[in-house]
Amino acid sequence: GSHHFIMSLFFSRIRLNLRPKCTSLVINRIPNRLKKISVITSSSLSFRFNSVPSFSLSPSYFHSSTLRRESEEEREEKQFPKKIFHREADETLEDMCEKYETLETLEIDDFDCTYSDGIFSLKLGPFGSYVLNKQTPNRQIWFSSPISGPKRFNFDHDKKVWLNTRDKTELTKFMKADVEQLLKRKLDF
Repeated sequence: GSHHFIMSLFFSRIRLNLRPKCTSLVINRIPNRLKKISVITSSSLSFRFNSVPSFSLSPSYFHSSTLRRESEEEREEKQFPKKIFHREADETLEDMCEKYETLETLEIDDFDCTYSDGIFSLKLGPFGSYVLNKQTPNRQIWFSSPISGPKRFNFDHDKKVWLNTRDKTELTKFMKADVEQLLKRKLDF
């Protein structure tokens, strides 16, 4: 397999010589923060640093981290396209919001139930608040509860449900049980 290697450079002046064309690239005034340079070439590669001895590396040790990251993003897009992620997450969160709006009849002080911009918020006054939000880069729904704390849910394409990343509990069932425990009463939906 190919080896992945990232050369991090902290030096203020670097000279890269690429053979056989002897192309040179001089980078001056690199900020003090980490800079990454990845090169793919079919020729040998040598680095010369100010006051540092030269060394050569075979190009088989180089692979662009940017290209690798892009391919992971592309793979995620193929497995679970953003359009489908948003449709599935929005449908689930909107449905949950409609169900939990019925808790308004319990006349809890400071009750509020909203879904907007990918965030479902259920405020149960003195009992605490639930927040569920879409995490597009991860294709997950993140869940926060006053009882069980933070959880993450992935979409199961076969079952068409959101499952906890750890114990595979279904999101809507998990939240219902959590809210029932918090309010100490059964919910009718």
